[in-house]
Amino acid sequence: MARFASSFETYTALTSVALSFNSVPTFATGAAAGYMGALVANATTGSIKLRRLTLGCRVSSGGIVPTSQQVTVAIFRQTTRASGGITTITGANNLDPTTVTPSAVGIDALTAPASVTTAPVLTAANPNPLYRVTFNTQNTVDVPFENPEELICPAGSAFALVSIGTSNTLPASHLLTVHLEWEE
Repeated sequence: MARFASSFETYTALTSVALSFNSVPTFATGAAAGYMGALVANATTGSIKLRRLTLGCRVSSGGIVPTSQQVTVAIFRQTTRASGGITTITGANNLDPTTVTPSAVGIDALTAPASVTTAPVLTAANPNPLYRVTFNTQNTVDVPFENPEELICPAGSAFALVSIGTSNTLPASHLLTVHLEWEE
């Protein structure tokens, strides 16, 4: 298996979506608050395995220390890609240059929640997140998914990253940095 990596940053003042037990967040056209982006598998060439998720926070306006607060990010499987207000990041870094090029479509990063024309749809087969991680914005969290902790995304779907909570909107000029590593 070949291993790949790519990164993106969320929009500033990322809002969160309320998530109750046993429910899947839903998004509407022009209202994708809390949705951060998705690692999108190729529709025909096979599944991807998420191997690492690294999250951090920075302030976009210079050398200011981020405001200390707790942020929770959840991972869901996604069945419908978002469009409008999305930037697709392609050209993942091949961590082993002796292997093949990545077949994953790339990362869909939400840049403007109010501009979403097709809302992302998360799978409701199991309404709980595949994984949920909470961290402080003045720290970084690095979560490896190795050996028995595999998160597999079938061909034609995606891993969606969603900021969840009830009052965890990031302050103005704050954004999350996201780094993903996966195998194909």
